[in-house]
Amino acid sequence: MNFWAKLFGKKKDKEKSKYLPENEIPNDLSFVKKFTIKGGRFLFCENQDETTSNFNEILLENNWNLNDVFCLNKDLNQKFKVEIIKEGSSPKTFKTCLIKCEFLISNTGFILVCDKQIKHFMLKELPNTLIILSETNQFSKDVSEAMSLLKNKYKNEIPTNITTINIYNYLEKENKLNLGNNKSKNIYLLLQDSSKNE
Repeated sequence: MNFWAKLFGKKKDKEKSKYLPENEIPNDLSFVKKFTIKGGRFLFCENQDETTSNFNEILLENNWNLNDVFCLNKDLNQKFKVEIIKEGSSPKTFKTCLIKCEFLISNTGFILVCDKQIKHFMLKELPNTLIILSETNQFSKDVSEAMSLLKNKYKNEIPTNITTINIYNYLEKENKLNLGNNKSKNIYLLLQDSSKNE
């Protein structure tokens, strides 16, 4: 036994009460862990320049060019020089879609979007790979909290087409049947530091 323990007596390990809450993992760490375990590709970006650079690296990695990408947002069109999909065009003719999101759901690793990001399109109509832009101030603990935040964000006009996007996991055999049929997608998530947003 250690000298100091002999002198002062060894402290007994405190038994953890079943009534005490467990130490909670911060929302951002919880999300990243669940998102990456499922196969999501996560890239942290300190500023817009790094976000643009990482976007270009994703295109290079997949042998895509800007003609293979579409967006549904004028802001993204200007920042990334990606064409906005024309009325009547099919999203499936593109390799990927660049979109923003509403919230990152920490307890599941899912991503919440609505008509503000995906317009009237159902997830199954979008390409199998998505590049999603988010900021560090968009984490929520769970879907319930995200829905409350969404309601407060759009007080005068509640969004439509609200859905969560799951990550397609190649390791789970049952998901192989679901790619393209439901909410599972290959996802690149570019998370930008909102404190340095330009």
